Amino acid sequence: MTSSMRLRSIRIACVVSCLAVVAGVTAVAFARAPSNAHASSDSDVSFSGTRATPAQITFLGATHPTSLLGNAAITQAPTQATPTRTNVLTPRTAHLGQGPMQANPAAPTVAPTADVSADSAGALGAGPGNPHPNFNGLSDLDNSTLNGFELEPPDTTTCVGFDPFLPGRPEVVFEVVSEVVAEYRTDGTLIAKTAESNFYGTPDVLGHNRCEYDPGAQSFYFTDLNSTLLTGTGNTNGVDLLQLDTITGARHEYFFDFTDPTNSGCLCFGDQPRVGYDDDAIYVGSEEFPTTGPGTFNQFFNGTEAYAISKQDVLNGVPSPTAWFFHNLEAGGIPVFGLDPAQSWSGSGTEWLLNSFPFDAQGNNNATDNVVALWHSTGDNHIEAAAPALHVKVIPTETYAFPVDAVSTAGTSNALNADDDRITELEFLNGHLYTAFTSALNVPNDPTTYDGAAWLDISTTIGAVSAQGYVVFKGAYLIDPAMWRSPNGPADIAFTETNSRLNPSAAFSSRPNDTATFSAPHITALGASPYVDVFFRWGDYSWAAPDPVNGDIWMAAEDIPPVADQAPDINWGTEVFRD
Repeated sequence: MTSSMRLRSIRIACVVSCLAVVAGVTAVAFARAPSNAHASSDSDVSFSGTRATPAQITFLGATHPTSLLGNAAITQAPTQATPTRTNVLTPRTAHLGQGPMQANPAAPTVAPTADVSADSAGALGAGPGNPHPNFNGLSDLDNSTLNGFELEPPDTTTCVGFDPFLPGRPEVVFEVVSEVVAEYRTDGTLIAKTAESNFYGTPDVLGHNRCEYDPGAQSFYFTDLNSTLLTGTGNTNGVDLLQLDTITGARHEYFFDFTDPTNSGCLCFGDQPRVGYDDDAIYVGSEEFPTTGPGTFNQFFNGTEAYAISKQDVLNGVPSPTAWFFHNLEAGGIPVFGLDPAQSWSGSGTEWLLNSFPFDAQGNNNATDNVVALWHSTGDNHIEAAAPALHVKVIPTETYAFPVDAVSTAGTSNALNADDDRITELEFLNGHLYTAFTSALNVPNDPTTYDGAAWLDISTTIGAVSAQGYVVFKGAYLIDPAMWRSPNGPADIAFTETNSRLNPSAAFSSRPNDTATFSAPHITALGASPYVDVFFRWGDYSWAAPDPVNGDIWMAAEDIPPVADQAPDINWGTEVFRD
């Protein structure tokens, strides 16, 4: 390990671990606490263009490298010395409420999708529906060998597009996990992998990745946290947006600071940047947390922020693209948390966004809720001339509940933290929005509360839920679901599955059409061993993405890989698969 890499890992470990609060220890507060503690389904609030202010974005450069991963990409990781262990406890459930729950008796009781309570680990994945290809993805071992340090938890994302640098411009699969980026052929053959700092061309990227392919623009979009403050090289906190053109191979990279100087405790940190797009604009949302001022990081939430950026300016590599900034967003009197912009896969002149309500107005865990906030933009077709507006309506849904700890093979005292019930991925397809998120669920005649998936199909034509349901397995826990519906009709939900005899495994549930029910689990990679770590802090999300050629659904989920692919201290891995 080089001295600079070792120092970088130590800086990250010190700053982040000093700022992080272990989930379940400390209650926190919103910076702004409205009087009502629950969102109302009859609220319809319009944010005029005056709520958006012009935003400054820094152009980091346009390049035309020799590969999509950049000139520094390598196919074989160098041998490293024993890596430095880095517990990067990213602010997921740690920053709000009381942390993970041991039980949630208020969770809805629903008929189980499948009963796996008597199945053996080997039989759980049996039956039709196992996808091909199906290959072992990135792991903490890749992170430790490429970056020189271990970290947790992983942020898993994948996207599928085309590589203009390879003969015939073939389809390729990107997987980005924490601080490593890999590119594969569709049969699972590794093309190259590299450290995220090489991919972005800056040492200040910190994970929390998103990777999406925009078929209309024929471009990949990648987002990542960029913090010179947390890496000790400066005094900025923001997001990198990297656009890769799959026709020309050009790369356009931008940085924007998520600090809203009107909020308390800034300089501020933008947690978990999320990206979406419509025909005219790219949208990026994030939660703002202070790094200075009253309270400490993870204990004081300043609000959700969102950027709307001219897509054409980004595609053209304009040094000063038109961008607008929305801040302090609320829905139904509740500060918005986890606002996710849609990937408009079928094309749309309107951007749609969605958030659930994991926390109440005071920042406490919301045991249950039965509404979500549906947002849409207007005016971004003239984004270069005037600010777009955001409009929100709180709509009724099925009941969903804050997740419980997921029992795994390491024992009940080391149950996996199943995060919270925010939305992590949103698809727009032909007038409908599709999403799934973790929910605590009960099944009849069983005293155990399980984690499952609540899924929604929202019609944007009527602005209401048109179909919804649950996926829950009696006898097993389902963690971090990600849903995608193919233009051909099938829909899949990817997740990690675990119980007291099943090591954390990558799996999915499928349905052939909109009238069918979701299936029993298809396990694509059985966990090789129990999860080994001090905090049992499971990853932040699974991912699902469309195949732009045939409409198949690609997925990635966290699991425990074969022993040969496990890092010395933290043994998480991922599996990439297609249905």
